[in-house]
Amino acid sequence: MVSYLFVTGSEPLVSPLCTGVVTLLVNHLELRDCVKDPTLWPKAVEEVLRYHHNGVLGMPRVATEEIRLHDVTISEGEGVCTPMLGATWDPAHYRNPARFSIHRRTDGTATFGAGPHFCLGAALSRMFLQTAYEALFTRFPSLFLAVSEHDVPWERDLFSTKPALLPVAWDPAAH
Repeated sequence: MVSYLFVTGSEPLVSPLCTGVVTLLVNHLELRDCVKDPTLWPKAVEEVLRYHHNGVLGMPRVATEEIRLHDVTISEGEGVCTPMLGATWDPAHYRNPARFSIHRRTDGTATFGAGPHFCLGAALSRMFLQTAYEALFTRFPSLFLAVSEHDVPWERDLFSTKPALLPVAWDPAAH
């Protein structure tokens, strides 16, 4: 049980913590809005969760019966993997989903699942990310990427999305 709590309680936070920092640094106008108005940090967290989800692929599932979805038949016994970004980037639910915007009226709840599979750590995750982003950018308001956003190396893990390395710098005189 301790191992389960450790893995589910900490590792899933690494990805949105890192991707959120990169995304906020790249979207400097959104970041500026948060720094100027700290009440926007919860919206930034929701948008990071929606924009990146917490991974690339959902866990593989096996159909227990034949089902037809969107003109595709999945036969009993076939395995499927669904990218969670299919839900969090669905234009039927998110206007202009490829645009990062902390001013959306929607949130990142889809990231945490639904029903009996809703993540028990959702509130803790949101609080952790809000506290981390706000503390980092309050302490280092002049933080910036030390390389082009296109030169940030990303891990090639299919189950999580995060930079392998995040080169940043700041201007100490800007405080």
